[in-house]
Amino acid sequence: MGGQLRSSQHFVWRLSDPLGVGATSTVYKGVDKASGRPCAVKCFNSISYNRPLEIQQREFEVLKKLKHRNIVQLLAIEEESSSRVRVIVTEFCGGGSLYSLLSEPENSRGLPEPDFLTFLFDVSDAMKYLRANGFVHRDLKPGNILKTVDEAGRTVFKLTDFGAARPLQDDEMFRTLCGTEEFLHPEIFARAVLQKNKGQSFRATADLWSIGVTIYQVATGRLPFQPYGGPRRDRETMFKIATKKGKGVISGVQVEKNGQIIWSRELPNTCELSGSLKSLLTPVLVRLLESDPSREWSYDGYFSAVEDIRTSKVVDVFMFRTGRVERLFMNGESTLAEFQEEIASKTDVRASEQQYYLKGRPFNPDPLQTLSSWTQTDDKEPLVLVTSMDDDSRARTVPSVGEIPEFPYRPSLQEDAEIAKEIMFVVHKVRRAACQLRDVATFRWAAVECVVHSLRGDFESLMGHVNGLRFLKSALDAASQTVYHLHEVCGPPDDHGHSNEVSQRSPHSDTSPPVHTSRAELEKEYGDLVSIMLLLEGRLEGDEAFRLPLSSTETLSELQTTLSRIRHIEEEISKIHQEFHRQRKEARLAFHDDKIHSLARERLRVEGEKARSVYLKECSSIFQLAWTKTSTVMKCVEYKAEIKETLRLVEVWISQATSCLEELNKQANVCASLGKSERSKTSTSSVDEEEKEKQRRTLLADKKALQQRMQELSRSQKEIEQEAEVSKSLLESLTIIIGGHDNQLNSGLNLEDNQEQPNISYPPSWTSSKSSGSMSKGSFDPDTS
Repeated sequence: MGGQLRSSQHFVWRLSDPLGVGATSTVYKGVDKASGRPCAVKCFNSISYNRPLEIQQREFEVLKKLKHRNIVQLLAIEEESSSRVRVIVTEFCGGGSLYSLLSEPENSRGLPEPDFLTFLFDVSDAMKYLRANGFVHRDLKPGNILKTVDEAGRTVFKLTDFGAARPLQDDEMFRTLCGTEEFLHPEIFARAVLQKNKGQSFRATADLWSIGVTIYQVATGRLPFQPYGGPRRDRETMFKIATKKGKGVISGVQVEKNGQIIWSRELPNTCELSGSLKSLLTPVLVRLLESDPSREWSYDGYFSAVEDIRTSKVVDVFMFRTGRVERLFMNGESTLAEFQEEIASKTDVRASEQQYYLKGRPFNPDPLQTLSSWTQTDDKEPLVLVTSMDDDSRARTVPSVGEIPEFPYRPSLQEDAEIAKEIMFVVHKVRRAACQLRDVATFRWAAVECVVHSLRGDFESLMGHVNGLRFLKSALDAASQTVYHLHEVCGPPDDHGHSNEVSQRSPHSDTSPPVHTSRAELEKEYGDLVSIMLLLEGRLEGDEAFRLPLSSTETLSELQTTLSRIRHIEEEISKIHQEFHRQRKEARLAFHDDKIHSLARERLRVEGEKARSVYLKECSSIFQLAWTKTSTVMKCVEYKAEIKETLRLVEVWISQATSCLEELNKQANVCASLGKSERSKTSTSSVDEEEKEKQRRTLLADKKALQQRMQELSRSQKEIEQEAEVSKSLLESLTIIIGGHDNQLNSGLNLEDNQEQPNISYPPSWTSSKSSGSMSKGSFDPDTS
């Protein structure tokens, strides 16, 4: 046992624990002496040592220069303690090689989409790093791609085995023949395998063909070009398939010896990738698997195409009607309209009929926002698509799982191991189909609950309008009554906004306000709306499908129980399959183990049939029941259109009623302003008459006072004239008496020529008139007023 142990300065490994065997080396699982951490130790064989020293040293030099997340990390290059030959120590990748992953029964039709995308992006990043540093790998294949898990628990694929790698620029050529024949570019295949075109050089783009074949195999579980019996049994046909295929062809398979080749421009139906990813991947494979040098792709073109896939906005959509989860790879700058158009192309559901729900709520994104701003979805929490056609309760066909194959009559370790793998694959398919049915049932119940909750919310919103309608109706009635009374009092306004005389209208006139006609229509529409809402309420409340909570727990629980049984059977079958796989490696059976082997074969077949029966009879029937129930409940979707239309009618009525109410208020305001104007005019007229009367009385009083004054003045004038006559007689008498003093007297007393009369006493009326009217004798005009 001690001869099985090997070591170097810092590492130790066992020869009985190989990880992989290649043409020039074997990789063992080792341990770091200091930390105890696992590692991978690559030990070279005699074939490697027969190569030129330069080629032997090349891998050491290349690994020293490379450091990338997707390239296996070099830990050390040390000498084996006993032989003193150098070994390469790298990090340990516990997930094994991609080749071993594809050999597992569950991956015999290709990796699941999440793992495939991780592989595609990781290997593309590794190749991009190699080209940036001027290297080509020249031996790309699933066996040289390892799987591991990083510290964050994420799957990582790493490129390894750089024994054939070398520096090479895009414009340089190489002659060295290296690689694995199934993955060789046709030009290299012709020279290395068919011994043709000796001396031909090859371009650095040879790696693109290899990665194209690898991508196809990882996606489908098989090689793209296969002659009957396998690539290594008919190399001429293999070369013919690879070089004679038509434009756009990505696979060619010969199913019969010397038979025709079946060409395909699409990935097979057994490929488990989503249709949207297939549509993006197929053009990439067409360019990578191009054997014509004039049409072959560049590295930049390949890297750009992979980057387009990486940056796509992935939207998972559960189609309620079909029960499928569709994964769409969309441009992140696409809009809602483009997304709906894509859905319509896949489902024949027009954009106007598409209703979406996400995380239990209606999903109504902004039409102007791009898909990159949408909430992230996945296959466990997809966007749910519901349409008005989703109430189809017809039974849905469950996914087929195939038949359990029969073992040959005579036991054979080689054939029995292959049959055990096929049975394991069928049982694994059964388990995945059962998971799918459970998920579909879960999504459908969740979608139904979303729809019912949404409809109840819409209906409650609709019924919430009842009080609003009644309030608006009352306001209309009150406003109309007010306007009617105002018209009775003031009369309807004429064309100029003036009120007509009440006396001009007949007291029994049937003339109504202009808005009463539309108001009558509103009255009728109001009655119709109330009737519709009450009828709809009665239908919904009486519909069992509209009641919450829904009875989903029972069917989902039963589906989970059947799934658990299938998983248990799968575990038992897996143990037998692993034993058959071990026996095939040993190529022999222990003593009396042949009988146990035969019993194991029978048990494997029986358990496989049991798992298939549980799926087809129990799981399928429970699923059909859930399908029927959810379809029945989904009939309530028809209410959505009714509720939506009723809401629209309510909004229209509210708008019209509001306009009518505004018109009524306007008329009321006009009538009120007209009444106020009339009252204002009446009040103004009364004030004017009182003022005029007052002025008239004042004028009459003034006139009477003037007449009295005129009479007083008339009497005074007579008195003055009389006094003047007396004075004149006295003067004449004095003149006679004085006689001789005539000249002196005439100069002193000449009444006719001298207007000044000192010390004359005026009548009392003149005095009062003078003081009150400021008048003087000879200045009063009796006609003056």
